[in-house]
Amino acid sequence: MATAERSLGEFDAAMGALRSARELAQQVHDPARSASVELALGATELARGNPREASAWLEAAVQSARAAGEPALEASAQNDLGTLRAAAGDTAGALTLFAKSAERAQAAGDLEIAARASSNAARASADPEQAASWRALALQRTRALPDSDAKAVLLFNLAEQEQSLADSQPELAGAARVRAAELFAECLAVADATSSDRMASYALGGLAAVHEAAGRPDSALSLSRRALARAGRVGADDALPRWHAQVARLLAQAGETEAAIDAYERALAGLQGLQRRLRRSGAARDPQLDADFRRVHATLMDLLLRRAENAPDADAQALLRRVRDHVEGRKADELRDYFRDDCVDTLQARLEPVESLSATALIVYPIPLEERTALLVGRPSGRLVQYAAPVGRARLGEEARALRGRLEESGSRRYLPHAQQLYQWLVAPLEAELHASEVETLVFVPDLTLLSIPMGALHDGQRFLVERFALAITPGLELTDPEPMDPAKLRALLAGLREGVGDFAALPGVAEEIRGVREILDADLLLDAEFRQESLREALEETPYALLHLATHAEFAAEGGEAFLLTWDGRLSLDALAEDVGLFRFRDAPLELLTLSACDTAAGGERAALGLSGIAVKTGARSALGTLWSVDDPATSALMRNFYGALLVPGTSRAGALQGAQRALLADFRYRHPAYWAPFQIIGNWL
Repeated sequence: MATAERSLGEFDAAMGALRSARELAQQVHDPARSASVELALGATELARGNPREASAWLEAAVQSARAAGEPALEASAQNDLGTLRAAAGDTAGALTLFAKSAERAQAAGDLEIAARASSNAARASADPEQAASWRALALQRTRALPDSDAKAVLLFNLAEQEQSLADSQPELAGAARVRAAELFAECLAVADATSSDRMASYALGGLAAVHEAAGRPDSALSLSRRALARAGRVGADDALPRWHAQVARLLAQAGETEAAIDAYERALAGLQGLQRRLRRSGAARDPQLDADFRRVHATLMDLLLRRAENAPDADAQALLRRVRDHVEGRKADELRDYFRDDCVDTLQARLEPVESLSATALIVYPIPLEERTALLVGRPSGRLVQYAAPVGRARLGEEARALRGRLEESGSRRYLPHAQQLYQWLVAPLEAELHASEVETLVFVPDLTLLSIPMGALHDGQRFLVERFALAITPGLELTDPEPMDPAKLRALLAGLREGVGDFAALPGVAEEIRGVREILDADLLLDAEFRQESLREALEETPYALLHLATHAEFAAEGGEAFLLTWDGRLSLDALAEDVGLFRFRDAPLELLTLSACDTAAGGERAALGLSGIAVKTGARSALGTLWSVDDPATSALMRNFYGALLVPGTSRAGALQGAQRALLADFRYRHPAYWAPFQIIGNWL
């Protein structure tokens, strides 16, 4: 059973037990018990990433607690509701709930909840005077508490608020940092009094950050190392990456590059461990954890790449391989996070490590950094070389999004300046490399920033990139099954919908598309009412197809669990499709090619494109052909005929077949605009 299924089952079991407990509490008319259980239900739904359901349970908890005359329970539910409102951007609603929570808790004599609600109100308030008033009240209530872990946490949170104030308002920085240092020191004293090494580590790390901001790097480094030691005593996995990264930053500033790299790698490994734990639990993604990972990863890549620039050749190659390995690891983790199952690990267990897959292909890893974009290139020999473009991640992302928006405007050439600019950043630095070698194929391992744009549409001022090279994308070499396709064994299953189903419009071009493909390939067919989920499953069980072509609506969403394709009897989830195609994993060879001729990633943005880029990994197919957006029916039919016709020619690669089909559309004045041909992408094995 997949990891995601196990995690979901654990959450379902917890929810079932809690619902049963609530029903029992209601049967015996125990509103206090109902409130406690509803609070737990709200917390569980929030952990699952369901804020709407969490809010409903917390609202119920407020009502049950009020009916039971339990102001502390009511205050706790209101505080949690306020946190939900603040996360949703409803500051006014959040502040109202925090104020009510603090008032109810104070009346009930529960100073801990009152202090927590006051602290949350201070964090949520945009008015400086109001925030300061709430912080003062939170501090007063916190100091009145007996020493405990909860008190240490409250002091730490208030100290961090003062630190944020210092960072955002320079005119207040001096006084705010003094207050932050005092609060971190108080937190440390409470942690020591209660023997809490974990909170002591947070207090020491916070003090280190204050010293760093005050221009005292030596004491900041000493305090950060003490924070690491205290966290290490108790295996505080949530704290260790933070302090490793802090130590790394200070070491880098001191010019101790090797030690900084080692510390950043420790931080990155710790953050990866936290992400894996979150995935295994089935909990929602943590945006702050993702942001921390991106920041540490980018800084580490920058250090390694700069170190390689001035290193002897053998050392430089070792450093560049470390960069590549980190990028490959990150791409695999992104897919694990998106699909939330074991498909990545299943594939990696089956594949052998490879240094190079083709004598005529360059592997290009664009690595967007803060102030530049590195281009790590893998040559056919296995040798790595780096180039750079003078554009940072933020600007690169803006240009990529602008290109994507313009490309779909089939009556406009407004895409061209963006296509040319991205060419200058992502391809022009490689021109000498491209002219000096016999390169036929460029294989991109794109960063999330670039996943939603088709590289073939980049333009050098004279022609599109696809006119020069065959192109493919892959999640990484470690996720690519490098086997050429045997054109003599291309038995296919075609399935599609011509008629509308539910809210989805008819696809009248499917008839022509399938007719054209059947003229070329030995293919069985499931059409309209025959294309049911059970029929597809049975066909895949019975016959060892090499190719599965699905001509139907398919949508990739921001979260993998929401992706689907349409069959006659409704939506087939990507998980279910993967199970069906996954049958081939237990045969002599996996599915060679999965084609989705009408898929769309537009609504889900970059993360939806991540799902498309990982579709071959998810399903266990060696490669996939998909589209970034829905394409004109006649253009799709023409491209598919040309693509499959080329695949039957011995020696033609998948990427080469697609290039030929796209160039054929380019030669037709009706389809020259990239809106018609650019969204088609070979994903995974391009051979």
